[in-house]
Amino acid sequence: MRSAPTTCACRPLAHKTIAITSLSAGRLRVNKVEYKFGCAKVAELIASPDYVDAPVKVIAGRFLWNYEDDLGKTWHDTNHMKFFNDGKVPFPSLSDGMWFLTQFKRWGLLRQDPDYLAVAKQTNRIELYRQAAAQLNVAVPADAMRSSTLMDETVWDGKDPKGYAASFEVHAGSKELGCGPV
Repeated sequence: MRSAPTTCACRPLAHKTIAITSLSAGRLRVNKVEYKFGCAKVAELIASPDYVDAPVKVIAGRFLWNYEDDLGKTWHDTNHMKFFNDGKVPFPSLSDGMWFLTQFKRWGLLRQDPDYLAVAKQTNRIELYRQAAAQLNVAVPADAMRSSTLMDETVWDGKDPKGYAASFEVHAGSKELGCGPV
């Protein structure tokens, strides 16, 4: 039985076309949200059961940088939800790809630690993204790795993915979850 390829290196033009289309749509969507349709209309669409299935008020608030935590706390955040952000949002950073792999390891979808960086490079196809962005004059980050502070205040930077994946108290083999070893 023939196994499926891990990447589709045979179709770089198709991948590049998809990247160009996504970048163009992202830029267009931002312009339409801000200038033509307005936040309320887009929030209605996104909040619908076909997409997020959430209250329109919650989605619309994020477009306007207004947040609440269901505990009565509300705030205005200038570090708001972004869709395009001059091409930074859709950039397929290697560290993001590696983070997903750490979660696959954590939850037992991978039995052994892979070569995190090599798999992310194969999967994220940054060179195709850069070519597509260049055709559209969209700037790309200089570094394919980025640092992010996660909601538990942990800083993820991709420097030690194996250690990070092993650092969680709760994982697929946790007794807390009633699971055996994976």
